[in-house]
Amino acid sequence: MDHSGLMAYIIMLFVDFVLFSLVVSFPPRNAAFRPFWRILLALLLALPFLPYAVVEAQTALFKSQILSATKQGLDSVALSTDIRQLKILTISPTRATVYTVTPCLEKSAERGVAIQLERVSGAWHYVPGTDDCIWSDSGSAQGSVFPPY
Repeated sequence: MDHSGLMAYIIMLFVDFVLFSLVVSFPPRNAAFRPFWRILLALLLALPFLPYAVVEAQTALFKSQILSATKQGLDSVALSTDIRQLKILTISPTRATVYTVTPCLEKSAERGVAIQLERVSGAWHYVPGTDDCIWSDSGSAQGSVFPPY
């Protein structure tokens, strides 16, 4: 089981806490620097949410291009194409990692699956054998994603 994404997030939270503690413990003596310290503090507090903002922005920008290839990929590995949630975790000009939440066979349970897509001749296609079940209501799963969803 790969926990590298979760460990990276925990390390980022720890670094954010340390930097926040340093900023708070050294208040500026000069009034001219107070706006700078406030902006720095706001940025440090926003740091743990940055990966989620990136994923949401990628999803908003590229979802329409990737949706049909994602459904074809899920169908090719005999998973439901009824996508309840879709997030584009990473995207480059040639590859994308897509996280989906789909119903299990019994329809009362759900599962989170990450699949890889590849862009060939301007069209997105599923890369066979790259599906990774992250979690499931009806059993165990072995994968992980970053940021954690």
